[in-house]
Amino acid sequence: MCIRDSLKVSPVLTPGKKDGDQYQAYFPGGKRWVHVYDSSQIIDTTNGGKNVTLTADSASVNVHQKSGTIIPYLNNNKGFKTTRDVETGLATTIRIVRDPVNKMAEGNLMIDDGISPNIFSPDYFNIWDYKTYDKNFTHFAIRMSS
Repeated sequence: MCIRDSLKVSPVLTPGKKDGDQYQAYFPGGKRWVHVYDSSQIIDTTNGGKNVTLTADSASVNVHQKSGTIIPYLNNNKGFKTTRDVETGLATTIRIVRDPVNKMAEGNLMIDDGISPNIFSPDYFNIWDYKTYDKNFTHFAIRMSS
């Protein structure tokens, strides 16, 4: 399952698989996919999509980020329940996976106020655009609430 075009989640779908068992997952072509929890695990599909053998682990799911992308990442180990809790109590990490060929990555992030029922009203959210090239990192607001 892909989340937008940046994350590939590969859960174990076969009943009875145990820790250490192997299973197959399909990865779309065109990029390199970097394991979110172990960046030394890279799946190269630049020459086309392919089935890849992954190892089952009951403590975590296999999640890979597409090279050339930037995503926000929150490690919610404090039991936060609303985005307002997160906004006031936890810093967002920007996870960067540069494409090794063009050395670029880009992404964006929408931040709402955490409590308003109509998050699409222009008064309640900001959109930030992030880009990186080589070792330079820039961010700017695309749209700021009033």
